[in-house]
Amino acid sequence: MIVRVFCLIIGLLLSVTASLQAQELDAAVTWSCQPQQGVLRIHYYPSLANAKPEVKKEQPLVFYSLVNLDKDGTSFTGARSKKIVCQLKTDKLEITFEPGVPNVNLLGRCGAEITGLLSVKRNGRPLLTEEPFENLNCHERERRIDAITIRDGSPKPEIQYGTYDE
Repeated sequence: MIVRVFCLIIGLLLSVTASLQAQELDAAVTWSCQPQQGVLRIHYYPSLANAKPEVKKEQPLVFYSLVNLDKDGTSFTGARSKKIVCQLKTDKLEITFEPGVPNVNLLGRCGAEITGLLSVKRNGRPLLTEEPFENLNCHERERRIDAITIRDGSPKPEIQYGTYDE
């Protein structure tokens, strides 16, 4: 009897973990630094699985790859960041990508809805600070950032938003 209950619990945990991995753990970002054109372009994909095939050729950064988990793979224990530099004609842009983790328990409310955070410095001064691509509260998501364009010398970035109805 105890063995059956134990096997049932293990089976349930495995199925929950498999379904967790199939959920929104593939939010990703791509970027293109074009010094000659004086522009940096950043594109966000809430689900890489739903992105066009050519996006996957661009070697997108999947935010889940920056997450550290416990040995069971169900609790968030820390994160890494990805830093890039884009040197335009007059502006030096320092970009930091980090995972946006709404719940340290990946099996809890919004836990499997990992998104991304973006910080940008222009010539050492903050331009965007920990800007989430999507609301961390997955139940309050109405729109998301689809793309950000930063032009050399422009006072602020151009942000394009998308909705979930599209």
